[in-house]
Amino acid sequence: MYDDGKKIFASLFLFPTLLFTLLLSQTLTSHALTLESIMCLFYDHSSEPLASEGKERDLIRKLIAQNKNTVKKAQIAIKDNKPQIVNTTLVPLLHSIKTSLHKQFDISLNLKNAKPQYLISKLNNQQCQALFLQEEALAEFNVGLQFHHGNKKPKDKPTALAWFSKSAEKNFPLSHYWVGLYHFKGIATPQNYKKARLHFLKADPHNIPEASYSLGVIYQKGLGTTPDIFKARYHYQKAAENNLTHAQALLAQIYTHDPQHSNLVKAYKWWTIAEKNGYKDAYHHKKHILSLMSSLQKWEAERRTRVWLQQNKSNPKISSAKSPSP
Repeated sequence: MYDDGKKIFASLFLFPTLLFTLLLSQTLTSHALTLESIMCLFYDHSSEPLASEGKERDLIRKLIAQNKNTVKKAQIAIKDNKPQIVNTTLVPLLHSIKTSLHKQFDISLNLKNAKPQYLISKLNNQQCQALFLQEEALAEFNVGLQFHHGNKKPKDKPTALAWFSKSAEKNFPLSHYWVGLYHFKGIATPQNYKKARLHFLKADPHNIPEASYSLGVIYQKGLGTTPDIFKARYHYQKAAENNLTHAQALLAQIYTHDPQHSNLVKAYKWWTIAEKNGYKDAYHHKKHILSLMSSLQKWEAERRTRVWLQQNKSNPKISSAKSPSP
């Protein structure tokens, strides 16, 4: 559609990008033993461990099994709002678990909230079920990443897709993105833009810029759906606001060339931001736009650009072009 649009589309989906990597690093380190997750083991009657469950949780399960009567009394006390019984049953058992974890695995468990009223008010079967699903989805997602990248496991894209899909069934946003990516590119599955779009749409509300960008491409090019430049612009805007460089360039192109959305002030703003983020062709586009703008338009465009850059100075840029291919 546009002069250098193919260059941008050609670099589509080169991951993980900077922000995505930061997000993953936070996700991968978040699966730790907490008071809440241990409490939920009291309600878990499944015989199968989580995908990432290790020796620590095996120990906790054994301790719980050895104290079945105490656990049953504690569960009833929590349900009936009886803090005194919780204090004489569950609290001592939690401290016993803490001692065992420290002795065998040198793990320091924080039990500052292990007070009867907190346990009663914050932990119930429904909450624990939700937490278990979240932890299980995260564990499955991490296994998928390991098979995708060949990290700690052999690189195996079909197996990675299977794990991402299991996690996505529990509505884990990053897994929806990766399942969408696999369907978009035809990795370990036939290429299917409609399925890709459905998964990207489920990831998009969770502030995943790559999902927003992907939807912009799908709607702009009409991949598996009717072309819709309005929806494309909307999704590019979301990704651009999260500092995804190529989304900024494509958004600027729409404001530069599309007759329905032509806006020199907005085009100048996004070309300038894309240029500062390292998009090489932005300078030539910006130079051309300057020749068409009035002094007032130029002043307004520069003002908007300064405001955006000031508000987003701590937001790391995302440049797919510098990232390795999956």
